[in-house]
Amino acid sequence: MVTVRLCSESDIVNESVRRFVAAGTEILVGKLAGKYYALDERCTHRGGPLSEGSLEGGVITYPWHYGQFDLATGEVRVPPPAEPLKSYELRVEGADILISIV
Repeated sequence: MVTVRLCSESDIVNESVRRFVAAGTEILVGKLAGKYYALDERCTHRGGPLSEGSLEGGVITYPWHYGQFDLATGEVRVPPPAEPLKSYELRVEGADILISIV
């Protein structure tokens, strides 16, 4: 497992999602109620970018087919996606957000 600096806390606005690349992996990072979450950036249905979606009430709605994922767990809330998203461990050190990539 590799831990790398992903971004600064100031790079992520509360109740929003944003795309990053860490160790060659596309990551979706969201902030909800002051807590950070990280998931795979690509939808498990058609592989499109989830960062183009919206976050509301802890649920990411994907604009291509309107599937929904839980930000905290990566679980599918509304199909057509059938597979959950992989989640990643984040931690804050000072003002930096670090991510562990397997």
